[in-house]
Amino acid sequence: MCKFYSTSDFRKSLNLLIKKPKEGYSSVKNDICDALCKHNHNDILQFYDWMRDEKNFRIVKLRLPNSGQNLSKANGFRLIYLIHKEKKSIILLDIYPKRGNHKKNSIDKAEINRLLANYVNEGESLQLHNINSELLEMVEA
Repeated sequence: MCKFYSTSDFRKSLNLLIKKPKEGYSSVKNDICDALCKHNHNDILQFYDWMRDEKNFRIVKLRLPNSGQNLSKANGFRLIYLIHKEKKSIILLDIYPKRGNHKKNSIDKAEINRLLANYVNEGESLQLHNINSELLEMVEA
């Protein structure tokens, strides 16, 4: 079974979006869970929009619909995550919308490198999540 973790960058971005329900971002947790909980580790590893592929991990930009605004994947959210090929864990690195006040058009290599460096620096302080329960934060046993 795949484990899902998040960095502080991801949680900061997620909380910013959740606090803006009038801007149509309140569905972001459900949209993430709907996209990921249906798939196993191998399926998620094969998602096609790779940003960086290394021996032990792959960084992926996943296009998500924004069900709160009834937007397609093209105009919805972008989820940036790292998937460990051997550990069967997924690290949520960042989330951003393609529309609205907090939109980003794209993410560049420097930003990917910054997210990766922050992930490495956080090490053991990553937050475990239940992907089947609206990203509920959990304590690892």
